[in-house]
Amino acid sequence: MYCNSCGSPLPDGSGFCTICGANQPQNQTGYQRPNLSEWRQNEAGRQHTRTSLLLEPLQKICKYKMIVLILGVIALSVTMAAVKTIDHLDRDSAYGVLFLLAAIGIACIVIEIMLLLTYKKAGQYDSGFETVYKTYLTYILLGVISNVVKSPLDTIADIAQLIFGIAYVYYLYRALADVVRPVSGSTAGKWDGLFKFYIVSCIVSFISIIYAAIKARDEASSYSYGSLGKYVGAILWILVIAEVISFIISIVEVVYLKETTRKMEIAVEHPNGPDPRM
Repeated sequence: MYCNSCGSPLPDGSGFCTICGANQPQNQTGYQRPNLSEWRQNEAGRQHTRTSLLLEPLQKICKYKMIVLILGVIALSVTMAAVKTIDHLDRDSAYGVLFLLAAIGIACIVIEIMLLLTYKKAGQYDSGFETVYKTYLTYILLGVISNVVKSPLDTIADIAQLIFGIAYVYYLYRALADVVRPVSGSTAGKWDGLFKFYIVSCIVSFISIIYAAIKARDEASSYSYGSLGKYVGAILWILVIAEVISFIISIVEVVYLKETTRKMEIAVEHPNGPDPRM
């Protein structure tokens, strides 16, 4: 049988729809195959229901990502100010800076947990976000292992966390693209393009760091310490540039999330046809 409201398939004899919650007539039993027009209406109803259910979790994800971005800007500003005045920084001021950075770190941990729970809730309505939840949970657990365990396992956990971090971004962007694609193909294409840019920046950073590290090792083995400092400095600059690129990607991510939720809001408000703002 099918739901008489959203068209979702249900077990025979169901009293209500497990997707939209609508009550079902008790005499609606057995397999009932809808005709083509009914099937299209049901498909549109299922898509509208799915969009409606995912809208709230995505709005929360956007809010949490924005808060993390703001906290990151504050932490970066405080750190840079402390570095510039390091020679004139007294003990109380230094403790104040450390306390503020620790508070920001704790706030970020809390938000990460809330973000994880939001992924879990979205995973109830979409299998893509269920994969995002599992990948992000593994990424967090590997980070805990990396910081707690001090052994060869530490290095393995770091490498595994890096891999799962890339996988998390991939599954998140793919899930967001799949969710918004029926509503706005152009917005879905932006998520696909952002992931490609992310992967290219990661590959360029990795290759640059590996090359500079190999050159630094060769210079150290030949006791050319002047050139060694040059390559070590190059590695530091590559890391700084990578952090800047990551920050830019975070900003674009928040912008795309706001666009995605806005397009979904319009789709929920206008289920019977396109809106000029789409």
